[in-house]
Amino acid sequence: MAGSQLKRLKASLKEQGIVGPQQSKKQKRRNAQDERSRNDKRLQRGVVLEGIREQFNPFDLKHAKGPKFEVTSNRPTLTAGSIKGRPGQAKAASEERAFMKNQLTFIKRRQTLLVEMQRRNKVGGILDRRFGENDPTMAPEDKMLERFAREKQRSHKKNSMFDLEDDDASEGLTHMGKSLSFDDMDDFKEDDLEEDYDSDGSVREQQRLKRIRALAAQGSDGEDDEPERKKTKKEVMEEVIAKSKHYKYERQAAKEEDEELREKLDKELQNIQYMLHHSRPGAKPQNEGASKLTIAGVDRDAFEKNFDLQVKKLAQDKRAQPADRTKTEEEKAEEESTRLKELEDKRQKRMRGES
Repeated sequence: MAGSQLKRLKASLKEQGIVGPQQSKKQKRRNAQDERSRNDKRLQRGVVLEGIREQFNPFDLKHAKGPKFEVTSNRPTLTAGSIKGRPGQAKAASEERAFMKNQLTFIKRRQTLLVEMQRRNKVGGILDRRFGENDPTMAPEDKMLERFAREKQRSHKKNSMFDLEDDDASEGLTHMGKSLSFDDMDDFKEDDLEEDYDSDGSVREQQRLKRIRALAAQGSDGEDDEPERKKTKKEVMEEVIAKSKHYKYERQAAKEEDEELREKLDKELQNIQYMLHHSRPGAKPQNEGASKLTIAGVDRDAFEKNFDLQVKKLAQDKRAQPADRTKTEEEKAEEESTRLKELEDKRQKRMRGES
């Protein structure tokens, strides 16, 4: 009887010289000095172990059977016992390919399906980058003022010499060698307007025009004293902020004036009502006499006569008589007991033969 697989493995290792008696120090030193022989032994050891591994795992190899009949063919013939395939290695390779395929599929799903699931029920992708929009500590006036200043700062930059909207362009538009500027062709004169003319006919507009003219006069005086130069960005921003504050103060002053005027009208409202109620007591509207003669388009006398007739008919109508009231539970029980008592008396009389 053959020994166990472990015993046969130990015997094979001893036969091939893989496992043997322990070497002495001299033998180990001699083997260490011989580098070439050590490499050869390592290669030989690997080949021997591979052969032993194949010998003790017969199911990892697929052996071919010999041909049943001898035939002449260009194909190489397999002899009996030769290795036809390695099912274990083929299975491992197929599993590795399946694993790599699953990994690629998983990565692709993360890049496509996962992104779609994350974007589900989400509409729009606009990011609000307005200044101070998400800052609750800033007042709305400060936000608008800073946005206006930044917009003016962006528009102040000279992007191109061909920009038609650039106010500081060195050269204007020309055609056939002639300038197309219409500065000298303005024939409008403020003296042509009447003194009390206003764009909206309000006192506020007149005051605003006066302030603008005063500021323009001050600016022209300052320009005459100093040579004309290009303003710096800081000066432009300070001027924009100053104008914004100035217009804000103007609006506040106009609002206060409106409030004062409203309060004044409220105080005089009682006098106006008194004048309306007591003005010309003898004057009456023209259609008052007509309203007295007719009521809803019908003659007043005929209407009153018909009304009296309808009132008399209503008085002569027969009034509804009250029905029997609903009896209480006690009254119903008393009536039922009386009825039962009468029936019992009649039964007793019949039993005694009384009529």
